[in-house]
Amino acid sequence: MPRIRKGINPAQDPKYQHALQERDRAVEIVRAALHITPNVIRTWVQHFDHKFERQIDCQKFCAGLRALRFEGDPELLFLRLDVDKIDEVTLDIIDPDAAKLWMGFRMWCVKTFTDEKTMINELSRGYGSASRDAFLTNLRRLGWGGENEELLFEALNLHDKQELRPYDLTFFAVDKRKFMKARKGMPEAVKLKTHAAQKRTLMTKARKDFKAFLKKKFGTLLRAWRTLDADDSMFMQKNELFRAVKDLCWQGDARILWQGLDKDGSGITTLQELDLKSAEQLAKFKQQVGEKFGDAQAFFQAIDTSRINKVRQQDFIEKCDRFGITRADKRLFHGLDWEGKKFLTAKDLSFVDLWKCPRYLTCSANAQAARDFKSALLQIYPTVLKAWRQLLDRDGSNVVGWEEFEAAAKRLNFQGDLPGAWRFFDQDISGSISFGELDVASYAELSNFKSWADEEFGGVRAAFAVLDEDNSGDFNVREFIKMLRFYGFQGDCRALFSTLDCDGQGSVSLNEVAFLDLWESAPPSTPLRKEREKRQSSMRQSMRMSKAQVAQPVKKMKPPRISPRLEQLARSRHRPLHRLPLLSNVASKSTLNSFTTVDSKISKASEAKLLKSVYGRFSRTDGFFGDLGDHGDLGGFSKTAWRNFRVKVMKEEILSSQINKDCSEPDAVNMMNADFFKVKKKTVALRLRTMELLSKDADGTGDPGSPTRKIMFQSSSADSL
Repeated sequence: MPRIRKGINPAQDPKYQHALQERDRAVEIVRAALHITPNVIRTWVQHFDHKFERQIDCQKFCAGLRALRFEGDPELLFLRLDVDKIDEVTLDIIDPDAAKLWMGFRMWCVKTFTDEKTMINELSRGYGSASRDAFLTNLRRLGWGGENEELLFEALNLHDKQELRPYDLTFFAVDKRKFMKARKGMPEAVKLKTHAAQKRTLMTKARKDFKAFLKKKFGTLLRAWRTLDADDSMFMQKNELFRAVKDLCWQGDARILWQGLDKDGSGITTLQELDLKSAEQLAKFKQQVGEKFGDAQAFFQAIDTSRINKVRQQDFIEKCDRFGITRADKRLFHGLDWEGKKFLTAKDLSFVDLWKCPRYLTCSANAQAARDFKSALLQIYPTVLKAWRQLLDRDGSNVVGWEEFEAAAKRLNFQGDLPGAWRFFDQDISGSISFGELDVASYAELSNFKSWADEEFGGVRAAFAVLDEDNSGDFNVREFIKMLRFYGFQGDCRALFSTLDCDGQGSVSLNEVAFLDLWESAPPSTPLRKEREKRQSSMRQSMRMSKAQVAQPVKKMKPPRISPRLEQLARSRHRPLHRLPLLSNVASKSTLNSFTTVDSKISKASEAKLLKSVYGRFSRTDGFFGDLGDHGDLGGFSKTAWRNFRVKVMKEEILSSQINKDCSEPDAVNMMNADFFKVKKKTVALRLRTMELLSKDADGTGDPGSPTRKIMFQSSSADSL
């Protein structure tokens, strides 16, 4: 492999470090000059950046210091401040906190309001000019959360008037143009990134659902893998997975599942990609068996003391513990016994000897090996990012698997502890490493830049198109730093340029930054999405406040009185109910009087027995009908007529008090009456069912053996209801 010329990192250049020290001294001097007044932002705007251009050249810088009666050499200070040699100085170099507040307020204004007049009208509630009190009061009402409203009012009120007018917001037009230009390509970029984020979400969900499905069906993922991997090769290709998913009748999307399992794009998926813990347990078992017995077959012969080619779970665990195999437990036995025979045979362990276990599953992290690996990278490539993109992560996915890592080590001719270096980089034990795990400092710079580009432009490609005003296709360090500061990037522009300039040629092109769009990140939030989230947050807050008010102690209300019979009817059907209470004499007698004629001849004993037997057994041989006389009737009525009479008695008794069928849930005020509403619900349901039974009985009264009659007139009718 040809060696690439190693570039000079400015962060390690002694001259550059000395220039930074000189800049820090110059910053202290300028900051002292600006702090003559308590408001640094007002001083900066009034004497340096009165046109709100964010950057000032040497002439404006010198004029501002002279206006502050600075006695030193302003040109020398400017040269020391301009370490990057872009002939411009910004407020964030001198006072980062003040610059963050000022630029944050300006961007909030152009994102919230359409123009200067609208902003003043909103602040003044339509008066056309905002006083100090109106500005301080309404700024937070409109959504500003950065505080320091007094400093902002003084910075805008350069003419020391009592109120602000639209012409005082000179910055608005300048920042609005930048904002609209930056948002020009955002919809398309957001659409693409949202689609990619949704795809990643679907992949994660499919993988999670499939693992849950396997656990439910097989108990452990190791047994599930043994079932899926029919040839015991310990890896699966796409077609094998599709056939296995079809045979298992899993209802998910197999293509999305494959993309979720094959993260590194190697074309195969392994046990460690499905479940790393199971793979690690099996690898430890293989390692300890190999160290003590040589192979799995010899191990089985050692634990099969009965020589019946069967080893059950208890014997397996006890023998493993006796031989010092530490990771053997019920889960491992369950996975090895993939057919569910409740015992192991020598054939069940044969795949262990055939498995080419990845070395990193059985080793520990080695920090020194990790440093040696990075040193080997920098001996050939100028930066770690260059090595990452050209040697390790060639597809730009920001995910590198063990196979890719091992192949890169062979190309580097790395002779150190490669598995130990891998375990050191793979801190989260995810089975893959990202650039952030390989180079933390460089990843922080790139991640900060990517987040800013996603938020302001929709993506890195869209940001490059806006920043490249001359359409040259690349940036030198001066152009790069100038445009980033112009659009409000708060990070270290020089360090970012050095990270992106992989070949050390002093320029950054689109191809050197576009790969960041492929890295996983949350979709950028558009202004409409932000507004929607803000409204939802305010609604949730108001709901919490209303719930808190409802939760205050209220005066207890006396629950309505419910008859004991209705309470008993409303009980759960699974609970044994007592016999229904006897009908009250008043209700039964009123029904009896309305049904019979005045001339009816009913004895007192017969009447009492009739009332008591309404919900009881309807005796046919003795008891009630035995007292009716020779004709077997009651007062001139037949048995059929009296049966209909009893049905009418039950109807009037059950439906004596009308209940509204509206059984909606009680509100928060009537929560104490929740038991009443439950009783009400169950009572209405019981009444509807009873009426259905009664309507059926009205036509079948002549059949004493009918099911309906048995339900209505046997003593177990209450339990049936």
